[in-house]
Amino acid sequence: MRKLKKFVHRHHIIPKHMGGKDTPDNIIELTPKQHAKAHLDLYKKYGKQEDLCAYYLLSKDPRGPQILSSLGGKVQGKKNKESGHMQRISKALTKKQRSLFGKMSAKKCKELKTNAFFDPELRNKICILGGKTQGKKNAKNGHLKTIANEYWDKVKSGKIKRKKRVWVYSDKLQKSFLIEKPKKLSKGFKYGRKYK
Repeated sequence: MRKLKKFVHRHHIIPKHMGGKDTPDNIIELTPKQHAKAHLDLYKKYGKQEDLCAYYLLSKDPRGPQILSSLGGKVQGKKNKESGHMQRISKALTKKQRSLFGKMSAKKCKELKTNAFFDPELRNKICILGGKTQGKKNAKNGHLKTIANEYWDKVKSGKIKRKKRVWVYSDKLQKSFLIEKPKKLSKGFKYGRKYK
């Protein structure tokens, strides 16, 4: 009879947030429970929120996403993305927890204006670039297709009622607006997008 391989996590003895490296002498294999306990011990010893957050996330405690969203920040987000840390955490969470985490992260990003969704200046810079790099990544990994299929399935089933939206602008206000298509356009407005 074949033995099932025991599921293990790679734990950094000196955590990455404290300068630990991805070298073999700094990594040990632990079970998920041991991994959670190791981060709790680190939190008790050093008082770092990152370790408390890791403990909650590994324990599937709903407080984990709250702490993670409060840590936020562009620098840590970049480090987590490069190391694949966020993907590993995401796989450990349930769909409901991922949804909760996403909403809380969006709320924090909105407060801090840390990404293109909430920072108009950054959004304009990204629009100028045309989103080529991320667009290629999304196309390659099937992300856009997945989102589109989910959306159209909801439209077909009637869960989402699709509304026709159009751009209109006003020279007087010097603004463009994306609105639900009106039966008749208000005075002073024209169809199109003239202003950013």
